[in-house]
Amino acid sequence: MKREDITPQTKKNELRLDIAHPKSKGKVFVLLEGESDVKLYRKLFNNDTCKIETIPGGKIFLEKGLEILNDIYKLIIGIRDADFLHLQGEKPQFSNLFLTDYHDYELIMALESQCHCPIFFEHTTIASNDHNSTFDKLLNSIRFLGYFRWYNEIENLEFNFRGLGLNDLFDKRTFVIDDKTLIQKVITRSPDAKIKDVEQIFDSTQQLYNSNHDLFQVCNGHDFMKVMAILCSSSHKGISEKDISSQFRIAYNQDMFKKTQLFKDTSDWASQNNCTLYHQ
Repeated sequence: MKREDITPQTKKNELRLDIAHPKSKGKVFVLLEGESDVKLYRKLFNNDTCKIETIPGGKIFLEKGLEILNDIYKLIIGIRDADFLHLQGEKPQFSNLFLTDYHDYELIMALESQCHCPIFFEHTTIASNDHNSTFDKLLNSIRFLGYFRWYNEIENLEFNFRGLGLNDLFDKRTFVIDDKTLIQKVITRSPDAKIKDVEQIFDSTQQLYNSNHDLFQVCNGHDFMKVMAILCSSSHKGISEKDISSQFRIAYNQDMFKKTQLFKDTSDWASQNNCTLYHQ
């Protein structure tokens, strides 16, 4: 069966069989949202003691799968992107479901200067003493988009952000995305949107702004990878969001991961359950 043909139900059935197999006794099953997550986390976990798996369909199916499998196996955890949960003060519904420290793991990687600086060196002529300010400008360029996504989620407005391209919106000279042009583009690709008035959307989105908000909780890591890819494409043509994400995953390492709350929380869970998640 091709990977794209695997349904959430098929995967859950597969995991049930795998859990029941004698060779899986004592192994920890780590359930993730998608294939790109697997590429990162399989180098962070101990693959001798853990099985790194993904349930297709995103967060909802991950959580449903975890709920079902919790009833038949003890050594299982799920990891999902926090999205806006930290901003909203919400906790995971299961004690063995863990959140990324920031909005998503892409931003956790991007935060590390040892990850983003080599990419600036490789694909741009930006001086090293300007790397941090460039990083900040890239993050600020997607601030409104992050709040727009949050507004959409809070009000369930059914805007379609999936596959949203930023090439025609991001100004590489000023590091600016025009907010109202962005809104209009999203409206155009969202036939079921409940609101289509640009000014109303703009004003409502801005009302969410708060200087106390951490932009690493507000902004979406995929959006960051997109604007960084656009910037890097100024010197090297054909660099995509996937290329940039891959380079971040390659640069990100265990020592960086050990600084996160996610590492601490999962390590505490492992201690409580007398199992091993990471190399000692």
